[in-house]
Amino acid sequence: MAAITISAPAVRTRPARPARPAGVRSVPAAPVRLTRRGRRLVRTGVVALALLVTLLVASVTALPALQAGTDAAVPATTTVVVQPGQTMWALARDAVPGVDPRATIERIASLNSLSGADASIVYPGQELIVPLAE
Repeated sequence: MAAITISAPAVRTRPARPARPAGVRSVPAAPVRLTRRGRRLVRTGVVALALLVTLLVASVTALPALQAGTDAAVPATTTVVVQPGQTMWALARDAVPGVDPRATIERIASLNSLSGADASIVYPGQELIVPLAE
């Protein structure tokens, strides 16, 4: 008769870690190394942050200068109540004598938010803002 031998399967075992003596620190791992893509990403981030800070500083420093120049010169105006028989032409001629009434009529229309066909029509009792002669 033949004999059959059965052996146990091979088991892989890890070697045990040597015990560290007390007071001995472990060696730190190697520093993180960035790939070319990672370095490019970090560089782009730094440049973007620098640009953002520059724009923020520029806007904060320019803000007072912009605010100082925003006050437009307000032209002298007065309010006139239209009398029966008065026309826009007569109002413009009386408000700013010596100037072409057409330009003054356009100015009166813009001051009073008049547009279209109603821009040159006035009604008795209507209050209009008209520019004064300078």
